[in-house]
Amino acid sequence: MKTSTAHVLRARATGRLPIAVLLHLFLTLGGPFSRPAEAQAPSPKQSFESWLLTCENGRPPCYISQSIQLTGTGQRILRVVTGHLGPEGRPILHLTVPLGIYLPLGVALRVDEGPQHKAEVQTCTTDGCEATLLLDTALLAALTEGKLTQVAFLDAVTRRQITVAVPMAGFRQAHTALQQQAASR
Repeated sequence: MKTSTAHVLRARATGRLPIAVLLHLFLTLGGPFSRPAEAQAPSPKQSFESWLLTCENGRPPCYISQSIQLTGTGQRILRVVTGHLGPEGRPILHLTVPLGIYLPLGVALRVDEGPQHKAEVQTCTTDGCEATLLLDTALLAALTEGKLTQVAFLDAVTRRQITVAVPMAGFRQAHTALQQQAASR
């Protein structure tokens, strides 16, 4: 991806630097990613290495999540949430990626060297673009056994692939705790 200096300077002058440019700068300059704790909310949370179990107001629906942010800016580039969510209470994997992605191709997810799972982007809000996968038995097994999940999407302007690594450390324990919360209610 070639980013013209004039484009970056114009963006800086207006105070708006597109997400694609920010990601390009951090990825090409070797910008590290950090995994800070989720934003503070008035709900009890349990930490399982890279994952958080959250029960809103101490009761279901509960979910487990992980956010990945750019070091330095704190800008979130990915949020992964799983639980029995939505009106039907079905097990899902919900991904929130930055605005400025190429929507027609959606978001791809791969656990370790397993098969690629594609998720269609359903909506974009000020928080980012959201895609959901049904958390079937095979995907759940891959996530609980996996070491690293990669979430990929394309930049809307350059069509350059951006891949974000999601460590799976603690996912199995967090998912077990999530199941225990659901069974205790």
